[in-house]
Order: sequence, then structure tokens, then C-alpha cells
Amino acid sequence: MILRQFLYFDEELIDDFLAQLGGGHYEEERQRSQDRRAVQGEVGERSGIQEVERNVRQIRSSKFERLYSALRADSDEPVEEVDFADEATWGRFRRGQIVLAECTVTLPSFSKFLGAAESLEGLIPLMKMFDPDSVDDEAEEAIRGMSALGAIMGKDVVVVAGLAAAPEYRFACRLKRRHVLTSDDGDLEGEVTILGKLQRKLREGERELLLTMPGLSTLNREQRRDLETQLREDDDPSQAEDLSIGHPAAILTPIALYR
Repeated sequence: MILRQFLYFDEELIDDFLAQLGGGHYEEERQRSQDRRAVQGEVGERSGIQEVERNVRQIRSSKFERLYSALRADSDEPVEEVDFADEATWGRFRRGQIVLAECTVTLPSFSKFLGAAESLEGLIPLMKMFDPDSVDDEAEEAIRGMSALGAIMGKDVVVVAGLAAAPEYRFACRLKRRHVLTSDDGDLEGEVTILGKLQRKLREGERELLLTMPGLSTLNREQRRDLETQLREDDDPSQAEDLSIGHPAAILTPIALYR
């Protein structure tokens, strides 16, 4: 059995999938077993059978194991386990498929920057108390502006996951903050196993913005492309790729991340 250290776990989604896979959803079950052991009686010790009953509570790891086992046993829609891809294997991926991928996860630079700005904003009063000139008005305004942008975008974490043995093939994942199990987003980076549901693959020439904010989903493709172009023009060219992801890539709804 694999012992997993979970970094992200969407328990609501896992419960929903378990309910659909025939086993139903339950929080605990009663197990009854028979145990042959020595029993002390009036005429001395003898061998006997003792019935043992216990209530087994479902926790995070046991729910995952149930889901993973059920997916592997599903002959119609088996989970696709992958750490490498080429054009042929990537072409077989389809919308709605469950994928278990060995990946290297990175946080886009803008995501790190916004998080740092939000943390730094809270330190401004303390910094000024010790040294009033440590943060000038222009720097303070910039920090507060970036922190406000981070608040508008929400607390969710966007990560990019490249296949371990073929990093040019990537997944973009939006992690819901309430399901992230680490206190430091940096712990999400590195070699990670991801279980997720493939939403769509990007076509050749298509790019998807990694920057997410309220209202962005209401824009049509042309408006999104114009916004991306504007962001690229305003950004350092060396960082342009950090704002979006392009072919060969896919949008993946993460179910769990673990090591």
C-alpha cells in the first residue's frame, strides 16, 4: 500500500465521485470479524472463536483509497496513469477523463508576487514604526495596489504541472484555497502526483490566461485574447509566458495532490 502525504484534497468532490461509483457515500461502517484465540474457562484454557465488532470511520486517506481502487477497477472509464506523453498519447486524452499524473508543479511568478505583496502590506506599519523612511509613499502605494489585486482575484492558487518525463506537456490547475493542506504555498512546488479530471485540451495556437479574477469567465474568446495581449504588452517580455499557458497543455480540475 502507498502511504500518501496529501498537499491538496477536495473532499467534497471525492465524496461526490464515490457516491456515483456505486459504493455510495458513508462516513463510517461497522465491521464484524471472528478471531480464534485462547479462552480461559472453568476447566482451564481452551481454543475458541471470539467475535469482534468495530466501527471504522472514513478519513481522508481511506476515502482516497476507495476512490482510486474504484477508478482502477472501472473497465469502461479506467483512470489514465501517466508520467510521459508524446503527440500520440496526448491525443488520446479526452474531456472528462480521470488522470493520475506524475508531475513537477510550479507556482507562476505573479502568484508568488501577489502573495508576497499581501504579506508585506501587513508589515508596513511595523516597518515605519522602526524606520519612517524604510517605505516611501510610492512603494507603499504599489504594495497596497498589488495586495488589493490579490484580494480581487481571490485566495485560490493557480499552479502549472508539467509531466515529470515530458515537461513540455502541462496541466493548469486552480486549487481552491479551502482544500489546500499546506500553510506555505511554496510546499506545493516540486514533484507531486496529481489526480484530476481533464476539462479540455488547448488547441494549437490557443492560450489560456492563468490570471483569474471575477468576471473573466464572462468574456468571449476574442475579449480574453485582447486582455492577454494587453497584459503581455504591460509586462516584462521575459515574464510574458508566466501569464498564460499554451499548447500542448490542458485545463485540469484537481481532486488531490500528494507525495
